Formats: sequence, structure tokens, C-alpha cells
Amino acid sequence: MPGLRRLYYWLTDDRTQPVPQPAAAQSQPPQAVLELGCAAGSWLLKLQAVGWSVCGVELCAAPADAARRAGLLVITGTLESASLPAQSFDLVAAWMVLEHTPDPVQTLTEIHRVLKPGGRLLFSVPNAASLEARLFSSAWYSLDLPRHLQHFDPQSILRILRDTGYEQIHIEHHRTLIGAWGSLGVLLNRAFPGSRLAAWLQRYPEQPRLILQLLSAPVAIILAWCGQGPGLTISARRPAANQV
Repeated sequence: MPGLRRLYYWLTDDRTQPVPQPAAAQSQPPQAVLELGCAAGSWLLKLQAVGWSVCGVELCAAPADAARRAGLLVITGTLESASLPAQSFDLVAAWMVLEHTPDPVQTLTEIHRVLKPGGRLLFSVPNAASLEARLFSSAWYSLDLPRHLQHFDPQSILRILRDTGYEQIHIEHHRTLIGAWGSLGVLLNRAFPGSRLAAWLQRYPEQPRLILQLLSAPVAIILAWCGQGPGLTISARRPAANQV
């Protein structure tokens, strides 16, 4: 039923990993996209399917190998070690990557270098200013120490992007509560070490259940509308050539 289908897609659209359409006409060379931390390449395959020329950088060898077996061009290493040509990509994406970097200013500066003038940056980070982060405090699932070296809020993201030369910055709050279930698992495990329910809840963000997503979607959407999403998807641009 069309009405139910639209409702389903609206409820399950968590705004965490959009798939942009390429702007170039079919007669032109395809636009180029680079994904940092591309893992096995699932997002790049989606972009390839809609017409992008895709490339990835992945630190871990096993997922990078899996992406290459899927037919993708993937460099094993970091963005800095890849030594990519300047002004070579129309779009650079980094989904939940920046919080893992030891120097986010350096990473954003290198992304700025490899973007073409007018090129777009898309990335996401956990929102350290969210209600979820404040409510769970040290049990917040996305705190994820020591793997997460940085934590951001909308104000710090705006500041760091402006300082590294980006413009047209737009921040969108995620419409999901899957991290809250993980945080509940952390709290439960502290109270009852070895609890099977705690272990299941802590694994839930990596193996979400559709029914729980649908049931919690209205609350998640309201929180996002109120600027309290647990994560942020950010879009920004490198200034066009006549502005550089």
C-alpha cells in the first residue's frame, strides 16, 4: 500500500548515511567520490549503482580486502598515507570516522586538499551534547573509550569546519535510538556483570531489530526535531575556485 510504504520509509529514514545522486550529466565523466573508513564498501556500492566513480580508504586489511573482492578500488591505510592527488574528488564522505582520528584538524585539512573547488564533504559523528549522552554520562554507548579519541557537539563541529576553510555547513540530527539500547546494556552490565540481557543490549547497535526501530522511531524523530539527535550528519563545501 503506497501510504504505508511512505510511512515505513519515513520512520526508518534515520538520516545517518544519505546516498546523494551525482550531479554530472551522463555524457560527462562520472563524478568521483572518496569514502574514508569504507570497511567492506557497502556504501560505495550504493553510490556506484547510481553513477558515481568510487574509491575508498580503509585502515584495516580484512575489510579492505573484502571491498576489493567486491570490485572496488580501495587503499589500505589512512587518508594521509594514501597521498591522493589534490583536487581530485567531487565528494568525500566519512561515516563515524572523525572521532577516531588523533588530529581532526589535520584530517579535515587533507580532505579539503583532495576535494575539487566546490566539492562536498559529508560525514557523521556522535553528538556529545545530545540528551542521550547527558542522560547516560559515562555509560553512553558512543563514548566508546579508548577507541573514540575525540567527541564533538554542533558548536565544535561548526568551529572546526570554519577554521579549516569550509562553507555552506549544514548539520542534521540523527533520528535513531539504537545507541540508547547499547547504553542501557552498559548500565545493566555494571549492575549485573555477565548478564545475558546486558550483553544482548550492548550488541544491539550492531544488530538492530526492525520492530524496535519502528516502535522507537516517533521518539527518535521528536528528539531530532528538538536538536537532540544522538548523532550528527554534516554537509559542507570547499569554496568554489573563484572564492579560493
